[in-house]
Amino acid sequence: MKKTSTLLKMLALGLCGFFTNALNAQSTVEDFETYSLPAQSFYKDTSGADFGNHNISFEYNWNKTYSYWSAGFAYTNITDSTTSGYTNIYASKAFKGYNNSANYATGQGGAKINLTGSLTGKVVAGLYICNSTYAANSMRDGDNFAKKFGGASGNDPDWFKLTIRKYYGGVMTNDSVDFYLADYRFANNSQDYIVKNWTWLDLSTLGNVDSLKFLLSSSDVGTWGMNTPAFFCLDDFTVNTTTGLSENNKPSASYHFFPNPASDKLSIAFNVKQQEPVKISLFDFTGREVYAENTSISKDNNTVNLNIETLNPGVYFLNIKAGNTEKTSKFIKQ
Repeated sequence: MKKTSTLLKMLALGLCGFFTNALNAQSTVEDFETYSLPAQSFYKDTSGADFGNHNISFEYNWNKTYSYWSAGFAYTNITDSTTSGYTNIYASKAFKGYNNSANYATGQGGAKINLTGSLTGKVVAGLYICNSTYAANSMRDGDNFAKKFGGASGNDPDWFKLTIRKYYGGVMTNDSVDFYLADYRFANNSQDYIVKNWTWLDLSTLGNVDSLKFLLSSSDVGTWGMNTPAFFCLDDFTVNTTTGLSENNKPSASYHFFPNPASDKLSIAFNVKQQEPVKISLFDFTGREVYAENTSISKDNNTVNLNIETLNPGVYFLNIKAGNTEKTSKFIKQ
């Protein structure tokens, strides 16, 4: 009965798309839905004006000399998840925004989000991340500029990584969170992946922030720098407005999981600075625990792979207790 009661609370919170252990916290969410756009279009401002709501500002740059979007973020509603190449730089590989919403944002490497006004110095709970169609298709197939990930044999240990760096007090700190948009470094090639669905990325471990910078790096580097297209997509950027973390009281571990939906394997990647004990539990829709594991993670051994092939298709809840944090997230077994 206790598990069922807990699950009812999870279901109520599940309407928001993610869970935290601070149930009474209030959040400010930028989901880009208040912006009016013609169908299949994107933000374009030749003056180079930043955009944002709710004291969340997304930097935007327009090159006036050559007339193109040169840096930062742009919100969009483009649904082209199939066309490859640089003519399709704004689209998400997930087709639409998170939870099939109309709008989302596309960012370039080096893009920056600033918290202003009452949100300055607050804790960013997290956001949803996905590959752009341009980057995903380039890694899958290769193109005139970038290689096919895995190479001809499929064994090349390629990767494409998003690193989110924190600014506090106007200074970039050493705190960061890494998210692999693609990872082909597994000994078993069947575990290689390119992120194609919206995935929640917990940023609460960064503590109090003034701004965040989004940096992209790749194993595919040439004479002139990174060859992999330097684009990614985000949605539902969420800031906690009533809870705060001091620099000395940040959660010690956070995680993201992928893919979602999943069919045979669920991978959980942790962001930790030291070795941490972890308890992983899976609950089905009725509240029945269907999997439990106690393990340990570290900075160099930070990924746990769960075999979910035998689970029945449906909605499940992943509960993680890591360090001094606990979080429950919903995923779908196909």
